[in-house]
Amino acid sequence: MKTIFRCLSMAALIVGVSAMGVLAQDVCADTAGQTELSDKFTANYNKTDAPSLKIAIDAGKQFLEKYGACPTQKELVDYYTKYVPGLETKYKTLVAKVDRDKLYTRFDTAFNAKNWDEVYAAGKEVLAKEPDNLDVILVLGSIGYDQAVNKNNKFNDDTLRYAKLALEKMNAGKTSKTYGYTAGRTSIRIRRTQQHG
Repeated sequence: MKTIFRCLSMAALIVGVSAMGVLAQDVCADTAGQTELSDKFTANYNKTDAPSLKIAIDAGKQFLEKYGACPTQKELVDYYTKYVPGLETKYKTLVAKVDRDKLYTRFDTAFNAKNWDEVYAAGKEVLAKEPDNLDVILVLGSIGYDQAVNKNNKFNDDTLRYAKLALEKMNAGKTSKTYGYTAGRTSIRIRRTQQHG
């Protein structure tokens, strides 16, 4: 009885291995699928927007998963293996820049609208990502002072905290050319444009 089970198990294993070999051959013969993914990659890898780069990355990864073992696609497999990681880095950098720009736009819009609660909320988010951004610290350190003149003491504690933080940063060698804002507008947008193109 044990011998019969061993024979049946061995036969099942042989059939399974044979089926995998046929399946691998079928995948390598799928030229339409290979062309579709390659065309998606080619149409999008050179673009500068995040959604297009994501399409290219996904197409490259899918190609590698499905056709990575196909000898006829070695050249493309080698290319995608080398190129997709760099494309992922470019994508992450682009997404981070878009997120940063949205945050600065939120900060600038709130400042220009004199929505001080929103300025503090956006400023705290900026500083969570860029803790040495002296311009943002200086803006947050000056709001309470300006508002205290108008008998609004709501922001006094925040102002003191950010004024002390600004002094610590300056004592540690951090500098600012614009000291937070100029002519009633934040200079954050100006510095951001200079730094990030």
